[in-house]
Amino acid sequence: LLTPMNAEKKSKPSSKSITGAKTHTYKKVGDVELKLYLFEPEGHKSEDSRPAAVFFFGGGWNGGSTGQFEAHSRYLASRGMIAAVVDYRVKSRHKTTPFVCVKDGKSAVRWLRRNAKIPGIDPNRIAAGGGPAGCPEYTSEAADDCPFLLFLLSLILIHPRPRHHRQTMPRS
Repeated sequence: LLTPMNAEKKSKPSSKSITGAKTHTYKKVGDVELKLYLFEPEGHKSEDSRPAAVFFFGGGWNGGSTGQFEAHSRYLASRGMIAAVVDYRVKSRHKTTPFVCVKDGKSAVRWLRRNAKIPGIDPNRIAAGGGPAGCPEYTSEAADDCPFLLFLLSLILIHPRPRHHRQTMPRS
């Protein structure tokens, strides 16, 4: 089980780089490059085929930072997994809607699966998790609305909203 290891950073913009993580651009929209940051186990080789966890920060689709799950990612890497934190567009920085946030999440998971050999990930062993805004798009009622769930075999739910508070995302 994972427990909170770092205070959430909801208002700061996401980093351009994170010390100890490999930075990849998973999507470009206009002049905005969306990044994911990979944390790898010590001695990891790109020929490896390791399980991975990808984290999406919370913040109500309004703000947030990749730093929210940096400590979790470092911990999983220390235990032999590859972990990623994903930056995605949010209202406060990009004047966007929750639907665009979900599309970015889908794009990040697709990038990981399509490019799994680059960081040495087993594309059939990718789990996703995140904060409250990072959770609804791939849990419960919202599951049917998110095709990228089809690529995931595991979910890491960190303080998800109770069932009666969950939002259903319209199909995008």
